[in-house]
Amino acid sequence: CYAIELLTAYRVQDIAGNIIPAIATTNAIIAGAMVMECFKLVDGRFDDCRVFYRKRAPGGTRGEVFLQTRLDEPNPSCVICGRGAAQVTINTHKTTLGFF
Repeated sequence: CYAIELLTAYRVQDIAGNIIPAIATTNAIIAGAMVMECFKLVDGRFDDCRVFYRKRAPGGTRGEVFLQTRLDEPNPSCVICGRGAAQVTINTHKTTLGFF
């Protein structure tokens, strides 16, 4: 139906063996960048904070490029970074997780 090529068990293990270290490496890079940004927050250096983006390298190569840019100013009308608030009241005697 999907015309997926059958592979040997060894080849499948080879492919999976390359994927798992790649995921672990990417997670480590992102975690390290986040920790470095947290140090800036703790030091009060808010203007030095950056946002990181990962993009494929130009020209169709398999490489990646990490880009950084300054943080945008908070948008007052944004639900996440604005100052708005909402009060939610839930009756814990009648409401169950199935409600959500």
